[in-house]
Amino acid sequence: MQDLFLSGHIVDFILGLIVLEAAGVLAWRRGREPYSARLPLLISLVPGIFLLIAVRAALVAAGWGWIALALAMAGLTHAADLWLRLRKTR
Repeated sequence: MQDLFLSGHIVDFILGLIVLEAAGVLAWRRGREPYSARLPLLISLVPGIFLLIAVRAALVAAGWGWIALALAMAGLTHAADLWLRLRKTR
């Protein structure tokens, strides 16, 4: 189990679960709503994916620049997601 964490493969496993979950939800929603209604789901997953990438980079002792880049992308995509959500409420 320790090797799973030290190698960063635990994050790969979690990312795979996220992909399966998204595919399942999109398949379930298929035909029930237009594609444009499914896009916010995908957009909302992106910041979490970048956070997981930052965790993986830290677990495998990647350079601080890669970790900082992943965290910056998580912040930017989170801000974009919030902007899209708040724009809809007006």
